Amino acid sequence: MIAAPPKHREKATLEVTGADGQPIIIPEKQWYVTPKARPQRMMRNSLSNEARQVYACLELATMGWRQELAVKMDNGKTVPLTASDLVEQTGLSLPNVRRALIELEEEGLGCRRSADDGPLRKGKVEIYSFAVPRPAQKVKYQSRATGILELDDAELKPLQTFLKRWKITPDPEIPVARDGLKSLSDDIAQWEKTGNALRARAETLCAPSRYKEERKERNGKEYIGERPPSSSAVPTLEEDPPKKAEEEEDRSPYQKFKAAYPPDHFDEPKAKPSFEKKTKTEQAGILARLQVYLSCDRWQDDGGRWIPFASKWLESYEADPPPALKKAKTATTTGIDEERLRRIAAQVEEDRKWR
Repeated sequence: MIAAPPKHREKATLEVTGADGQPIIIPEKQWYVTPKARPQRMMRNSLSNEARQVYACLELATMGWRQELAVKMDNGKTVPLTASDLVEQTGLSLPNVRRALIELEEEGLGCRRSADDGPLRKGKVEIYSFAVPRPAQKVKYQSRATGILELDDAELKPLQTFLKRWKITPDPEIPVARDGLKSLSDDIAQWEKTGNALRARAETLCAPSRYKEERKERNGKEYIGERPPSSSAVPTLEEDPPKKAEEEEDRSPYQKFKAAYPPDHFDEPKAKPSFEKKTKTEQAGILARLQVYLSCDRWQDDGGRWIPFASKWLESYEADPPPALKKAKTATTTGIDEERLRRIAAQVEEDRKWR
């Protein structure tokens, strides 16, 4: 902490000569004194626009108070200027302000220090702007630093997802070299890729049917993701099923339902929405009940005459299959049966005579 400067006497106003040769009076507290070394260094430095904005703000907060510690007036007292104050005064974002401060530090125009001589922590950072600029120094980071929270780069998306998944909250006051963030993001992406490959191998060996179900989702379209390793790399537990069996397994539940239901009684405009609004468990139950109905006597009678339309059957598929209809005996059939009975009775009576 720099000690308060000694009291000094100066004119309340400043008189300068204008472009037209006429004097211009600068009011009290609207001008300050600054060392010539500062603009001389700025003439030779090529700073970013953000760094120049922050440097101009620090100029007023330091040289305007005749000290190197950036301060502001708060409730009649001078308090250290913070990065949030720079955001408010310059209109820059917090990550841009942090990058500008690091750039000024690299060029020997200022620095940041901890108020308690410890590591930089939120609420404990003091910002300085040197009255006489110091020699430029190599930054201790290997590349321009950035705030961890500013992860708008597509290459850093794996890191952003990782931090969110594990509920890791970065410290907004601590900038980190982008090279370090990029390296960590690459490692996370490789770890995710390895994890997906191991998962695919495990599912291929231990749950092949489940893997195929997840691979064919969303209206029967193939899911584009990690594919299982080739058969030469991963041993299979059993031989590959026939091609027809694979095609049957890859079809969606609705496609299986449509293929199994008698086509002459399948009203797709009504049956499809009714089937697809069912849950996966209910759809599996429908396919199982359909096999029971297809083999019942009622549906097999008269060439499928009594089979209802699919949309109507879906309303009562859980009920038991109806029994076969009993045919009413016609007059002709009844007469034939009675004549046959008379012949049998006559034959029995004839047999008794010969006993």
